[in-house]
Amino acid sequence: MLNVLGSKIEVGDIDHRPVPRVFLVPIFISEGYFSEQVIPRALGLCGEESGGFDRLQRHGTQTLFYCKPVGTHDGVDVEGAL
Repeated sequence: MLNVLGSKIEVGDIDHRPVPRVFLVPIFISEGYFSEQVIPRALGLCGEESGGFDRLQRHGTQTLFYCKPVGTHDGVDVEGAL
């Protein structure tokens, strides 16, 4: 679980879970600064200065899938919810 509390970020340790595939899904309505920069950097998916990262990565015996935010899925009607 990743908690974004203001500027403080706490990252749970996903490396010690005995599962071969881990899907990381940001719960946001759109892509933006937190979903595309802050969270991937906090999870170690990209370097501190890197602007990009691979959404599919191997870490030891695990495959990490960093998904797009749920609100970007075609099945989500953000405007209808407002």
